[in-house]
Amino acid sequence: MNRTWWAALGLAATTFLWAANAVVSRGLVGHMPPISLAFWRWTLAGAILIPLTWQSIRSHWSLIRPQLPWLALLAVLSVGAYNSILYMAVQKTTAINTALMNTLIPMTTMLAAWLMLGARPTARQTGGMLLGFVGMIVIVSKANWQVLASLAFNHGDLLMLVAVGCWALYSVLLKKRHLGIPPVTLLAVVVMLGVPMILPFYVWEWSQQGGFAVDLTNLAAIGFTGVFASIVAYLLWNHGVGILGPSAASLFIFLMPVFGALLGVTLLGEALLPYHGIGGVLILAGLVLGVRK
Repeated sequence: MNRTWWAALGLAATTFLWAANAVVSRGLVGHMPPISLAFWRWTLAGAILIPLTWQSIRSHWSLIRPQLPWLALLAVLSVGAYNSILYMAVQKTTAINTALMNTLIPMTTMLAAWLMLGARPTARQTGGMLLGFVGMIVIVSKANWQVLASLAFNHGDLLMLVAVGCWALYSVLLKKRHLGIPPVTLLAVVVMLGVPMILPFYVWEWSQQGGFAVDLTNLAAIGFTGVFASIVAYLLWNHGVGILGPSAASLFIFLMPVFGALLGVTLLGEALLPYHGIGGVLILAGLVLGVRK
């Protein structure tokens, strides 16, 4: 039980960091192109991880080498695709639409886990997902259903759907195969494989849009996303998936609007309104229901 709750706390921390990551990426629209942020974020993460894990990579090479195709697939879905597509999507769609698209991650992950792992969702997990979904809709819509009725969707939302699919597959494939590689070493290898996949798209973006200003705002964004939203968040997520499984872990995505509201209150001076509380209670109830054995 202690392992379960520590994993749950780690997943909650991950969701908080990703909520902050979404705020940062939207704030950089017009300051830094999306692929540039993805490339330098993961380059920084690799520059930190690889020297720390080099000896471990060498000592575990007999395990790593035969699994390189599998690790490359994990790198494509996570480092290469998910964040790059997400950053492109937030430049083309609204914060509300982005949050709504994120509600599909738990559902997509549960379906993929059922099809690929034979892990049929339990009644608790299904009930937790439904409660979390309702709570997230309450927060995103501000308890006003006309907000949802007036939504318009564009190709940015289609990009978000692709990102959602990539993350669901990554979470399920991470659980499908026991790699036997230490977590930090695994992340370092995935980053090493993923950064070269982003490089051609970064070069193309640079040729089309140019670079970005090397100022305090952009450097701080790269620093935060490279250390906290990449290294810390991914280690916690991978650990949580290993303990709870992809279906239960994915339920924590519903916390993103809760943390987004708290960040808005703390950083932007926004008001904390009753619908925040109602939605937050429903989401927390869904998490407790879906995670407890």
